[in-house]
Amino acid sequence: MRLGQEPKGIVGVGMSIGAVEVRPHWDQNRAKQDNTTNNVPWRVEYLQETPFIELQDLTLKWSQMDWTPQSSGVEIKIPEAITFLVEAGLALRTGSRMAEEVNPGMAYAEGAVTTVTVNGYERDPKARRKCLNHYGSRCQACEKTMAEIYGPIGEGMIHVHHRMPLHAIGRAYQVDPIHDLVPVCPNCHAILHRGGTVLTVEQLREMLTAR
Repeated sequence: MRLGQEPKGIVGVGMSIGAVEVRPHWDQNRAKQDNTTNNVPWRVEYLQETPFIELQDLTLKWSQMDWTPQSSGVEIKIPEAITFLVEAGLALRTGSRMAEEVNPGMAYAEGAVTTVTVNGYERDPKARRKCLNHYGSRCQACEKTMAEIYGPIGEGMIHVHHRMPLHAIGRAYQVDPIHDLVPVCPNCHAILHRGGTVLTVEQLREMLTAR
């Protein structure tokens, strides 16, 4: 989490690679007083300069959580927030960038190539929620929600699919979160992209209906 300087928000994803360790405090003056802090060794898996999830979006969605604690960190205990952040991290690590809410009437550029480990296509970090505000979290292919399948743990979990894959465009373009994006469950999303060509949501829906 990037704090202190705007823009604030989550800029990186990583994985812990060891147990919690007690070490001298990072502040040299406090370290001289034998103060200690808990540290967790971790590996950076994705990092960018600007937030891919903005602080204001987190505080608006889960206001009961203190997203700016004056400490080394806190545990997130909100299941929906955990699911959201895990999905965001997975999307970034696999190169399928998640996008967030957008303001109505604005244009959003997508598709600029950025190099992390491999080349990926940048996606505007504010497009996802605009899409979901319009369609909701019901899969537009199988017409189910993850909560209907898995219960409360699946509440609100959904992927957002680009009707025209960015790699097929190969250049920046102005994305319309309503017409260019569509919510689909993880299973349907995997099937849409399986094989040499990307199925349309309508084609997959017809396949499911015909079964």
